[in-house]
Amino acid sequence: MNSSIVSIGLSNPGAPIPQAEIARFMKLAHQLDESESRKLGFFYRKSGIDFRHSVLEDFDKLDVADFAFFS
Repeated sequence: MNSSIVSIGLSNPGAPIPQAEIARFMKLAHQLDESESRKLGFFYRKSGIDFRHSVLEDFDKLDVADFAFFS
């Protein structure tokens, strides 16, 4: 019996989220100070990633108290 790959699929969950928005969220979620926020921002800008995808709704929130998954 021979095996073979018949097809390959690709899918992204949820709507695309700009990398800058994810960086803002991560700084807020991890309560980073100014120095750590600058470092994280640098890495996110230099990653070469423009958008990320997620099914989680927390990335739209501006207040930590509103987070559902990252409570």
